Parts: sequence; C-alpha cells; structure tokens
Amino acid sequence: MGLIEQLDILSRYFEENRDSYALSHHGKYVLIHEFKEVDFFDSAVLAYRHAKSLGLPSGKFLIRECVRKDEELPIIIHHRVLLPHERNMA
Repeated sequence: MGLIEQLDILSRYFEENRDSYALSHHGKYVLIHEFKEVDFFDSAVLAYRHAKSLGLPSGKFLIRECVRKDEELPIIIHHRVLLPHERNMA
C-alpha cells in the first residue's frame, strides 16, 4: 500500500471518530497510528515531535485537530510570483 492510500485510510478513521474527539479533547491534536490514538497534544508540533521520538515513519501516522467539522478552517495559501518582466513593477 502506498503513502497516499495509507494517509487516506487514517483520514477516514479520523473522520469516523471526529465528533468523539471534539467532545472529549476539543482543540487538542490527536496523533493516530495503526488505527489507535497514541495521545492528544496541545499543538501539532508537539504531536509531530512525539511521533518522531517514537520512530514513526512519515505516512504511518496522522495528526489532526480535534474540532467539529463546522469549526474546521480551510487552509488558504496566497502567493505571488514575480516574473522577470514584472520585477520593475513591484
């Protein structure tokens, strides 16, 4: 099974349990590995550091914020690339 498929399966597991997590650990970040909650953390960075301290390889774990679906904020990325002919216009 490839990396994308593994993360997709872990994401579906999270979605199935999202409401429970939001009720019991609202605002925390859950670290999921092998369909189990490893622990809950105050930040995604702390969860990631813990995953790495356990030796979990990328793609074998998932970190998600424990909020209801309607509370989830989309990730919006704005970027601007200046082409060579636009550099004098900036």
